[in-house]
Amino acid sequence: MEDQWHDQPRQWLRSARKLVFLPASPDVGTLSTLTRSLVDIATAHAPATVASVVISYPALPGLYAEDVSDVGHYLSLPMLDGNHAYQPRSIVSAYAGYGMGLCSSYVDKEQCRKEGLTLPVRPTLFIEYTSTAIFLHIASMREAYDLADPDVWTSYHWFHTNDHTAPDAEERLRQLRTCVIQLLHRRYSLPGKPEPPKLITVLLTGEYSTPIVAESVDRAVKSAGFEIELLGSANPEFMVARGASELAWRAFSLGRSERTEM
Repeated sequence: MEDQWHDQPRQWLRSARKLVFLPASPDVGTLSTLTRSLVDIATAHAPATVASVVISYPALPGLYAEDVSDVGHYLSLPMLDGNHAYQPRSIVSAYAGYGMGLCSSYVDKEQCRKEGLTLPVRPTLFIEYTSTAIFLHIASMREAYDLADPDVWTSYHWFHTNDHTAPDAEERLRQLRTCVIQLLHRRYSLPGKPEPPKLITVLLTGEYSTPIVAESVDRAVKSAGFEIELLGSANPEFMVARGASELAWRAFSLGRSERTEM
């Protein structure tokens, strides 16, 4: 409660900026420029204008849910909430993309919630491996929706722009294994925490998530002392987008069902 009180001046400033049609913050302005370019590309290749969106984003330091929501507000893009109260981070979208955390009764919010409570809880490691970066995010997942949870466990490594080492070269794979092992130990080796899980579900994404990379991840998780359920697909680079699209469709269908009932 005290934190909310101290945050009021910042929230008032954000609200005042929105009232005069300015981005809520400089960060929102920067994100809006990027998002607008993506919307323009989507509109150019779609048979109709973009009427509503689900924005999926990585859990990077300094990138907050309120900024993402304010991007939609500033660009006049109605945000599809559906059964997820917050716009989904990449780990949530990938989880949905791999078919997990989804209810069958998605046009019935109450029934969907009941189904969600019966789903298994999975300690989940999201890995995005690209030519420029390694990004990891670990969370306990059940339903495919995000929470306003400040306790975020992530790790990331940026490759130098002049580094042309092949993504499946041992030097880069060694860096990937190091990131995985360090994050798992940091997350599950703290005193006073519950017993660490035996099994880690790994969501592998990114354009360079090849079988060689998958094998390296498998080695790293086992070296850290865990069993692994490794999920990879023929097109891992599209898995986050696939999950976000699934959540968008479900939110759109729920909204249409609720409007019909009214």
